[in-house]
Amino acid sequence: MSADNRHVPNRPCLENYYFARVYDHDMSLDYNALSDKLTSVLALKGSPVAVKLIRTESNVPEGLNHTNEVLRHCEMVQKARGGSKFYATVEQHACKGGA
Repeated sequence: MSADNRHVPNRPCLENYYFARVYDHDMSLDYNALSDKLTSVLALKGSPVAVKLIRTESNVPEGLNHTNEVLRHCEMVQKARGGSKFYATVEQHACKGGA
């Protein structure tokens, strides 16, 4: 363990804290708990957003809807912060060299 990861007396060990708090009983990530913790710790005014880059549409998670809107990457992030869950192909990216 590196010096940066050692437990500091009178200060909670973040590794153990997050491990205990963001995993469900079956060891899958509890994304709601992780989102709540990030929002609280970082004092976010909106919800954190996860972005996953996927090479082919065959790897898109089941049940995730495709958007037909042409948007900038930052607009997609804002849409996701509002609660939308979707995926977009390169054709839906307005600023191809941007993000």
